[in-house]
Amino acid sequence: MAKIEFLSFDQCRDLDCGYLVTVNLQHLFESRSRPLLRSAIFDNPKARLCIDGRGALLLLERMAGHALPLVVGNEVLRARLDRASSQGEKILVIGSTPDVISAVEQRWPGLRITHDASRVMISDDAEAKNSAKRVLSSYGDRFDYIAIALGVPKQELLAAALSENRPNMPIYCIGGSFEMLTGKLRRAPSFVQRIGLEGLWRLMLQPRRDRLDRLVRSYWSFAVFLLHPNRLRKLFGARFK
Repeated sequence: MAKIEFLSFDQCRDLDCGYLVTVNLQHLFESRSRPLLRSAIFDNPKARLCIDGRGALLLLERMAGHALPLVVGNEVLRARLDRASSQGEKILVIGSTPDVISAVEQRWPGLRITHDASRVMISDDAEAKNSAKRVLSSYGDRFDYIAIALGVPKQELLAAALSENRPNMPIYCIGGSFEMLTGKLRRAPSFVQRIGLEGLWRLMLQPRRDRLDRLVRSYWSFAVFLLHPNRLRKLFGARFK
């Protein structure tokens, strides 16, 4: 099995197949208790990975023993949308809300967006495959790429299922990037990003119990992985590069 490679900014922007996962602390701690997510990120050869977040970067560089590229997912998506708008590309967006999609269309008027706002429930492999089947039967493959804004882990599981049938279709797992890029949600100041507290900033802007729970688990997992690096290495198995 091929070694895992963490992509550079240009490689992420120019993705031509597979699905991009912007690995952060949430991906790492969720993967410990969700075997399907772990498989979709670390075992699937169609997964393309980059590191998005100072906490994840620190842990993975420590494990690798050398510098790794830090790639901000929002900036990758912005660059891809800039080019897509200038070339009139077609994009299928799964998730997000109509008002956010409208804001994206206003900012990138050259885009041709098809928006699937269906409620997506994915908790196992069968549901992921059924959702992928519905998407493909409804829209086919007449797009230049797909953006999935469902959050972790649904977007990664759906991307893996879609890639089984459309291995040459670029797919971006984008989370809340559209909200950030359109100003619907204010991004953390640069100093907050540098010290790895973007999760705390997001909690201040959107105070919710589930977000607080994820933040606590994220920082707790960071400490666990820092003290016990072998637990992190187990997520990657023999594929870590």
